[in-house]
Amino acid sequence: MSCTATARRPVRRAFTPGRVDRFAALAGQRARALLTGAVERASRFQLRVLHREALRLLPALRTACPPRRPVSSFINGIKSPPVRVT
Repeated sequence: MSCTATARRPVRRAFTPGRVDRFAALAGQRARALLTGAVERASRFQLRVLHREALRLLPALRTACPPRRPVSSFINGIKSPPVRVT
């Protein structure tokens, strides 16, 4: 009787059209999250530049009252910023 150790090879599955590949699905989710983050950062940058340029061109721009915020636990931000030019 021989006592040789044999390594088990992983079973390769044939291509099945209905089968979902977990790793490919996770890679797609990661790519989508990275893209979403990049778009959000670009949007925030554009808003910062817009605000800076508006204040540069209209130095008399002031807030009329505190900004209204949306009533939501999901969305954080300003609903409408009331301003006046003096």
